[in-house]
Amino acid sequence: MTVLETEQAKEIARLKDALEDMVNQFASYAIFQGILQRNTAGHSSLENAFDALGLDDPHPCPEHECEWEGCHEMAVGGRPTEWGYMRLCSKHLSELR
Repeated sequence: MTVLETEQAKEIARLKDALEDMVNQFASYAIFQGILQRNTAGHSSLENAFDALGLDDPHPCPEHECEWEGCHEMAVGGRPTEWGYMRLCSKHLSELR
């Protein structure tokens, strides 16, 4: 790989990371078919971003779910528990305080 190709690959990776960050921040989140999923909510700019990243709409995002067994709500924070550190939704986070 040439120096130019290496620099182009780095720039593409940087732009992809930025696009993923924007999707994570601005996409809508809802529980669909029992799991947390992000979706475009019909916004054309998000539809283009999902398409560019190769994401289905809606797109499952279990990495953003509460880790409490059986809960699929959006995790809003984390804390140490007797079971180790867990990402939790607002309900389960407040129950442990």
